Amino acid sequence: MTALLKSQEARLVGRDHLERLASGAARADARGLLRDTDIGAWLEGASWRNAEERDRALWRYLAETLGAIELRRFFPRDARRFSRAYLLKYDVANLKAVLQGLTQGDKPRLLPIGVLHAKGRLEGLAAVQSREELEDVLTRGGLRNFALALRPASPAGGRRARPAVDAALEGEYHRGLRHAVRGRLGGHILDAACGLMLDLANLAVLCRLLVAGAGSTDTRSFIPGGHLLDAHDLRDALSHGLHDLPRRLEPELYRRAAADVVAAYERTESVAVIEDVIEKHRLAALRGLLASTLAPAAVMAWFIVLKEIELRNVRLLLTAVEDGLALDEVRRHLLL
Repeated sequence: MTALLKSQEARLVGRDHLERLASGAARADARGLLRDTDIGAWLEGASWRNAEERDRALWRYLAETLGAIELRRFFPRDARRFSRAYLLKYDVANLKAVLQGLTQGDKPRLLPIGVLHAKGRLEGLAAVQSREELEDVLTRGGLRNFALALRPASPAGGRRARPAVDAALEGEYHRGLRHAVRGRLGGHILDAACGLMLDLANLAVLCRLLVAGAGSTDTRSFIPGGHLLDAHDLRDALSHGLHDLPRRLEPELYRRAAADVVAAYERTESVAVIEDVIEKHRLAALRGLLASTLAPAAVMAWFIVLKEIELRNVRLLLTAVEDGLALDEVRRHLLL
């Protein structure tokens, strides 16, 4: 399995594709430029009329690629267990979209990836009209734990209740993810990686709250179960301004990430840079933890992270080409 995944890493979209795309001739045939990559070969047979259909095609590619790898006879049970627990993040994203749709009366746009998608229940999830119907779909899809996690948060409370609802879903997801790695080969490394992802997710929430001027008591958005950043750390940092955030954080990694967020926000005054900066630190930290590890679940974890980053980069590149944007406008958002 390690040989298979490492060989597929060689067919990822990389920096050289970006540089070649900068030439006018290459931009005219962006999909042709990606033909030597696995995702490019898959996109050769795909078609779309707009950005939404293009994004759905990219998500289908990721779901089908990871699903095909899991079906290999030699695919280790530990790796499969982690992979399925990790991909529940997309079910959480879809649940958030459905809850937002119920609150605002809009039809949700769901990602064709995750457990419910694999079980053919995504259409049923998109059609729910009530809390009871949502719980039924989750239960039938084997995700009753998420239905139970929603009950104390009371999504019926409308928009004001959404931060607590989202935090409850994320908390259940991260709890299950860390449970899936305990006792496995390389589990201590994966547990550290899971804790890192949870802390950085909370750091991103913290930065957004500080930019919005939230008070020190507005802690509903934080995901419970922090690793190196606990509820006290987050509450303390929230009582000060964004500029003071780096010196309020003890772990060096988070202090550096916070400093980069502060610098980027003060330079651009754009909330979007928060996610960009946090993602770059997440990728660098996960590379340090997982890239050289040979335990099956850790190898699969790193491969999934790489494919997610690749999909993000390809989406940005195709958006730049289709919308006629200058490459420099999207270059700073790419993760390489």
